[in-house]
Amino acid sequence: MKSIRRMVGSVLLLTLCACSDDGFTVKVSVESPQTSKESKMLYLENLGVGGISVTDSAVVTSSGRFFSLKGAKSDCPSFYRLRMADKTYPFILEPNISILNLSIKDSVAYSVANSEVNQRLLEYLSFENSINDSIKGELDRFGTEILQRDSLDARILSWVEAYKDSVKHIVYANPASPVSYFSLFRKLAFGIVPFNPADKKDLRLYSAVATAWHAKYKDSPREKQLYRFVTKARSEMRMEEYEQFFSNVATTNFPDLSFADAKGKIRSLSDLKGKYILLDFCVYSQLSPSDYLLFKNVYETYKKKGLEIYQVSYDPDTAYWKKAVADLPWVCVSDPNGYSVRTYNVSSLPYNYLIDKSGNIVAKNISLDKLDAWVK
Repeated sequence: MKSIRRMVGSVLLLTLCACSDDGFTVKVSVESPQTSKESKMLYLENLGVGGISVTDSAVVTSSGRFFSLKGAKSDCPSFYRLRMADKTYPFILEPNISILNLSIKDSVAYSVANSEVNQRLLEYLSFENSINDSIKGELDRFGTEILQRDSLDARILSWVEAYKDSVKHIVYANPASPVSYFSLFRKLAFGIVPFNPADKKDLRLYSAVATAWHAKYKDSPREKQLYRFVTKARSEMRMEEYEQFFSNVATTNFPDLSFADAKGKIRSLSDLKGKYILLDFCVYSQLSPSDYLLFKNVYETYKKKGLEIYQVSYDPDTAYWKKAVADLPWVCVSDPNGYSVRTYNVSSLPYNYLIDKSGNIVAKNISLDKLDAWVK
């Protein structure tokens, strides 16, 4: 079940916003508080960035059915849950709510009075539970029949896709809703994480929620954390795309670069398209006289065959670089901030690519004495 295992990963914990001076009270009624002779503990827990923390608690006995638990309010929606034994009852506390009435009916069913956002949450959780039951049912149906694992995998994936499709409608209908936020970071049965920020379509959902929360709850810790999460996912996705882009030697439509030369003129890599291009990345202060001589010989030898050199310098001392390249005949540009490192996945120096006349990247880290095999 490789495709299922790929969905299993770390889940972003729901974070706390900044706490205000005011607290809130959740009034809990338990319809069947005693199912054994032992007392039970009822915990009010906050789902925080560092994990789950207990905010308040009460002892549940057969004689006690109503409880008041207290917690701290915040300036954006907060995620809490009640826990009794191994059963949990999540709910959302909005910033304008000071008192919330919650009724526990049995080990599964519960309700939150006069709260539209929690009604949406309960509808979502009911759907999530039905998906989990379906996934578990598929596994029970196949049992240990190893020969049927591929079919099992496909059927489970179909339920996961059904779940994702419903959550997408929830998110796009109201990305600022706490339920949208909540649903994107849930795990399904057997630890399946349905939404993957490394997937472009899934990342759009995370981005939609991040944008909505930025507009509605700007500068809150929860909004900042979501922004960092999305930014990191986007960065990792771009890096993976670049690595895939250059994983094969032959690549078309090379990414363009535009930097200033020693005279301040902007020189673009694409200006050389239609010729052979030796795209070289280096630090001039680390080049030896023999390196300069080698480049001069290469340029003089292959220029008549249509070769141009586009050399990118990472020298932090631009004054030194300008003097070093003053008399060089090929294109020399400066990138002291290293913007091109990620674009061309430069992992060491010196580093180079050879681009042919059609704009295909045909070689990387090529020895300059082997250009004859490529430049015709």
